[in-house]
Amino acid sequence: MSGQNIMTLIFFNTQSNDLIVIEQNLDVISKDLNKMFNNLEVEYAITDTWEHKIFKPSDIVVRHTIQNGSIPNYIFEKSNHGEVSPKSFVEDYTEYWVSVRYDLIAGPRWDEMRIGVYAWGSPSNSFDVHTGLTVIEERVKPSGSSQWTYGWSNIEIGNYNNTVRTTAETFWHHNTHRDFIGHIYWSGRHLERSQIFSPFIGFAISAGPLTGGTVVNLNPTVREITWTNVYEGGGNYPFRAQHNFNQTKATNDSHSFMCNYRIVKHAGNSGTKRITVSYRAPYYENFENRLITTPNVTLTLNYNN
Repeated sequence: MSGQNIMTLIFFNTQSNDLIVIEQNLDVISKDLNKMFNNLEVEYAITDTWEHKIFKPSDIVVRHTIQNGSIPNYIFEKSNHGEVSPKSFVEDYTEYWVSVRYDLIAGPRWDEMRIGVYAWGSPSNSFDVHTGLTVIEERVKPSGSSQWTYGWSNIEIGNYNNTVRTTAETFWHHNTHRDFIGHIYWSGRHLERSQIFSPFIGFAISAGPLTGGTVVNLNPTVREITWTNVYEGGGNYPFRAQHNFNQTKATNDSHSFMCNYRIVKHAGNSGTKRITVSYRAPYYENFENRLITTPNVTLTLNYNN
């Protein structure tokens, strides 16, 4: 074992004078541990206070600040898409605050998290629809204070057993043929229970003729950060896809969930078509894991054939 990182355990029995020596290659242990733990989980630490550990919320508010609007540049930057000219694509965006109030003798204490949900694409013969849910900001206003403290809150998105869910569906709208979903790509930055679960996610796919009719259900497995083909050929075209970000949660303003769909356009007749994207996100208190609220946001992209 020369030149290797070795851990040595020595046990000596003073009554029998037996000596036991155990040696283990630390490089092997490190590789095994890396498979079991997520670096974000290991690095995770929070600032905490006592109020929410004693008092239950007295009020919960979901306040929309942008509905069906343009995507701000800071969302592109947080999502690593880079800035894109708004004239080059169709888009939809909703932004909202989840606010929790605790009533104390010195005055209310507020915890808040601001979230952006986006969908955009540049329609062509085959084009990608980029979608995601991003934590933009967190803040706390302590009891008796008029000042906000930024960078943390008592609010988390999801827990390991009830996670963010996203759904995408194509429609023909003012057309006789809908387009279909050919490939899916997903990723994100969030806490995962274990990296053992992270590379693959199962999708529930609804497929059928482009003009409507009998629907079949498919369950392809899509690998993380890889475009995966979900069209198996023939007359069953995937038009609806749904999945949960299993074993994950988001706890701070560096966290996000992302799922992209490669849309294949069908000639059909001229006219407009539509794609809807929804994100269902359960919000929890980080203490005792109490469910706060579960808003569902639906975005719509209309485009010409």
